[in-house]
Amino acid sequence: MIKKIGGFLEEHVEKIILIIVGLLCSWLLITRVLLTPNVVEYDGKNFSPGYLDVQILEDVKEKIKKNESELFDIIPPDKRNYSLLFENPLEDTDFIALSKPVKPKKDPNTSYPEPDINKIKVTNAAVEYIRSVVYEPIEEITKSKPYQNGNSEPNDLDFITVSGNIDIKSIVDEFNKCYNNGEMADPCKAKPIFAQVNLQRQRLISDGQWSDWENVPRTQIDYNRKLFKVVENFSDLPLGGLEVYKFQLNHTITQLELLQPEPYQIASANEEWLPPELHKDFVEALKKDSKKEEATNSTTSSDTRRKRGGNTLNTGGVGSTSTNSGSRGGGSRRSGNSANYNTNANTTRRNRGSTTNETTTNNTTTQDELYVDQVYDVYESIILTNTTDFKKISEPILFWAHDDTAQPDNTYRYRVRVGLLNPTAQNENDEIIFWSSFSDVTDEVDIPGKIYFFAGEVQEAAKTVSVSVYKLHLGYWYKKVYDRVAQGEMIGGLAEVEPKESDDTLTSDSISDFDEMETIDFTTGAVMVDVVRVSEWAGSSSMNPVPYHNMMYTYDGEEILQMPATARPNLQIWPSELYHAYNFVQSHLNDKYEALKSWGNSTVDIEQARSGQQNNRRTRR
Repeated sequence: MIKKIGGFLEEHVEKIILIIVGLLCSWLLITRVLLTPNVVEYDGKNFSPGYLDVQILEDVKEKIKKNESELFDIIPPDKRNYSLLFENPLEDTDFIALSKPVKPKKDPNTSYPEPDINKIKVTNAAVEYIRSVVYEPIEEITKSKPYQNGNSEPNDLDFITVSGNIDIKSIVDEFNKCYNNGEMADPCKAKPIFAQVNLQRQRLISDGQWSDWENVPRTQIDYNRKLFKVVENFSDLPLGGLEVYKFQLNHTITQLELLQPEPYQIASANEEWLPPELHKDFVEALKKDSKKEEATNSTTSSDTRRKRGGNTLNTGGVGSTSTNSGSRGGGSRRSGNSANYNTNANTTRRNRGSTTNETTTNNTTTQDELYVDQVYDVYESIILTNTTDFKKISEPILFWAHDDTAQPDNTYRYRVRVGLLNPTAQNENDEIIFWSSFSDVTDEVDIPGKIYFFAGEVQEAAKTVSVSVYKLHLGYWYKKVYDRVAQGEMIGGLAEVEPKESDDTLTSDSISDFDEMETIDFTTGAVMVDVVRVSEWAGSSSMNPVPYHNMMYTYDGEEILQMPATARPNLQIWPSELYHAYNFVQSHLNDKYEALKSWGNSTVDIEQARSGQQNNRRTRR
C-alpha cells in the first residue's frame, strides 16, 4: 500500500506542486488584496486602496454639484497654460517654495551699447556669370545627405557669383568697444558671429524699368540654406529660438560656409569656378596658356625637323622643355615670371612638394609654371581656413554668395551685405541682426536663352513654314529643322541628333562619349498660328518696299507674337535682338566637343583648400 502511494506521488509530483502553488496564490489574493488588512484613513473613514480612489471621485462629483469646485482649483486640461509649466515645472508643489522666474529687463544705465555696423560698407563688389554643365543634385540636400555624396547628374546651369570685401578689423573693433570694455566687459559677447550674407537682385522688366529688390535664396547644394535664410524678426528664427540659433552659428566651419560657400561641381571640360575677379583672370590665363602651348609645339616641331636633317641646334641658353599638360588643365607651362600677382606663386607650389620642370644651362635657371596655376595660388591664399582668427586679420576679407535661380532671357543686377548676430538680443523688441551697408550695385548680367527658333521658308499655299530650333544641351548647341510646321502645331519636340564628335582620346577622369544617337527635347512651347505676307519699307539712300512673310505664333493662346520668316538672316527686317541671337547660336554651333569631367575632378576644391590639404593640380592635368 505504501509503495503504491509512493509511486503515485512520484508520478504526479509536478501536478501536486502546481496545485499547492495555485492554492497559495489564491490565499494571498484573497487575504492580501481583496481582504487586505492595509487601510487608509480618509474623511474619518477607513478605506482599502482599491476603494479609496472610488470614494475620492464620488466626493469630487458631489462637490461639483454643490458649486464647490473652487475649493479644488480644478482646471480643465484644454485651458491650462502649459508654457508656464516649462518656465517653472515645480511651481505648484507643496514641498518647495519657488518664485516664478522673471526675465531680465534692460537697464539703460547698465546695458551694452550697440555696435554701429551699418557704417561699415561692403566694398569692391563684383559679379561673374558662368554658364556651364554642372552636377545638379537629384534629391534634396541635407546635412545627412550632403552634396559631396555625389548623388547628382550633369545638367546645364546659369550660375552667378557676387563677391565683396568686408573690413573685419572694423567689425572686431566695434564689438570690442561695446562688449569688451569697462566693468561689464565680456569677451564672449565681443566675438563677432556672422549670421547672414544677404544677396539681393533686381530684374529688368519689359518696360525698361527695374523690379523691386528681392532676396536671393541660398543654393540648392547648401545644406545650411534654412539656417542661413534672412532673419528679420523673432518669428523668422529657426526651431529652438535665439539661443539655439546662436549655438548653431557659433561654429568655425559654419562661419566659413556662410562667408565662402562652395560652388557646384563643374563638369564642363575647360571651365572652373572661381570668385568673380579671379575667374576673369582665369579665362585670360587659359588664353595665354593656349598660345604658349601652340608656340611650344611649333618650336618643338622645328627642333625635331632640324635634328632629323642632321643639324644640331645650339641656342646657348635655356633648352626646350617638354610638357605633359592635358587640355582640361588649361594649357601649357611657361618660362619666366610674367604673372600679374605678387604672391610668391613660384615658391608656394614647390614648398608643397609638387613637381616642376627646370632646366639649367650656363648657370641660368628658369621655372616652368602655368599661368592658370598662378590664379589658383591667389585663390588658395584668400580662402578662409579652420585656423582663421577674425581678431587677428587686419585686411578686409573676401566673401561671396551664389545665385542658381537666374532664368534665361533675363537681365539682373545685384547688391550684397553681411549681418552680424546681436549677442545681447533677448526679446522681440531687440534687433537680432546688425547689418552692414549694402555694396554698390553690380554690373548688369545678361542671361541668354537656352532655346531659340527662327522661321525660314514659307509655303504660302499650304500655310506652313520651316522652323530651325537651336537647343543648348550639356554645354553644346544642337540644331533641328522642322520643315513643315502647320497652323495649330507645336514648334519643336523630341528629336534624335548625332552626338558631337571629339578628337580627344577619353581618359579615366571623363565621362564616356555618346555611343548612340542623342535624344534632345527641342520643344519650344510655342504654337504656330499663321503666316502673313507683309511689305516693309527699307533702304539706306532710297526707301524701297521689301516683301516678306511674318510667322504668327503664341505661347499662351492669348498674346500673338510675330517673327519675320526668311530663308536667310536679313538685317533689314530682323529685329536687332533676333539677329544677335542668331549670330550667338551660330557661333557656338560648331564648338569643338570635349568629354565632361567626372565628379570630383575639378581642380578648384574649396573644401580641400579650406582644410589646408595639398591639391596636386599637375597630376590632375
